[in-house]
Amino acid sequence: PVESSPVKVSGWAPGNTILRLFLDGEEALSFLQPREGEFEVEIAAGRGEHELYAVAEDEAANRSAPSNIASFSSSADITPPRTSIRIRPLGDGKVEVELLAEDDPEGSGVEKTLYILEDQIAWSEYRKPLVAPEGSCIWFYSVDLAGNVEPASSRILKIEAGVPSDIEIEPSELALRPGESAELQARAFDPEGAEISDVSFIWELEDRSCGTLEDLGGGRAKFTASEEAEPGIYPASIKVRAVKGEISVFKFVKVIILAPERALVVGKVKLEGRKDFSGVRIEADGAIARTSGSGRFRLELAEGSYEIEVRMPGYLPAHIEFSIKAGEAEDLGEIVLLGGDADRDGDVDLADVLLIASALGETGEGIPADINDDELVDIYDLCLAAKNTGRSSGWREGK
Repeated sequence: PVESSPVKVSGWAPGNTILRLFLDGEEALSFLQPREGEFEVEIAAGRGEHELYAVAEDEAANRSAPSNIASFSSSADITPPRTSIRIRPLGDGKVEVELLAEDDPEGSGVEKTLYILEDQIAWSEYRKPLVAPEGSCIWFYSVDLAGNVEPASSRILKIEAGVPSDIEIEPSELALRPGESAELQARAFDPEGAEISDVSFIWELEDRSCGTLEDLGGGRAKFTASEEAEPGIYPASIKVRAVKGEISVFKFVKVIILAPERALVVGKVKLEGRKDFSGVRIEADGAIARTSGSGRFRLELAEGSYEIEVRMPGYLPAHIEFSIKAGEAEDLGEIVLLGGDADRDGDVDLADVLLIASALGETGEGIPADINDDELVDIYDLCLAAKNTGRSSGWREGK
């Protein structure tokens, strides 16, 4: 398994040849091998299962037989996020601008969105809808937590009747068991809220692992959940785009694949002060799950009422009560655990602050006082404990 990209590839090749590397049947890289011997190169490989092989080509363009096939899996995120824009009229020559960034369902998540208006000289981080003069120009792009950068886009902030600005989809999300089907209907609206009829709708299936999508025309589409689809929530599986001339807007449809006669619980946990959220223990009635590096988790449970416990050494636990029925999916959203329990006694108090203070400057792995797990006990660990002193449990919903 490979967890990062690019992937390092090494091997042996004859001299004075062009070596061509093929990833999943497509040529991914070619380079000159001047002398017989070993080589080492890097190839970008995204999430999924991959096969890699090499072919050597001499000066006369004669090619060797393919090398042995190297198979590997990758969990690397190499896909940049996508940003759309919505414009609403405010009057007096002003418009409200909203930038909406989406990452792949299994991606690292959006870190930030940046924008610049034509009268500005520096890029700003987008945090909330902004007001700008109608007719001005904005440039924008987003970056995900894996460092993938979206190419910058530009848009003239002009309100025009009959130009698509938003899409409504009915239903707004799908919850199906494997093999079940459902129809979707999309409608486009201009910035003033009037429905537009003379637009083209383009339906796309972003995540083909969950099912198939058929465009029925007239803004309608039919989705069928795959018999082999894993139960879970696929936040951005289906995308529909409304196009009129050079203007287009898009929206995603969340797909929930239900497990037969079981209920699905999913969510995302963040740890104060950390960027890697892996290893958090989630337990409900004996069912246990661990979070991935992005903090995501899933549990399959029988119908009933539960108290779910979310626990990580050095952090205060979270206890969340809920009820769920068979065939349903419950998204607990984003949970942020509060840090500072250095002595692991279930609360944050003066003893934790003193323990961290006495260990300031220590380096290495597995130090109890290193709350944020950066292999250094420093002021950041101390601040976490000081901020949460007096707490014995609790969590806050992520924003």
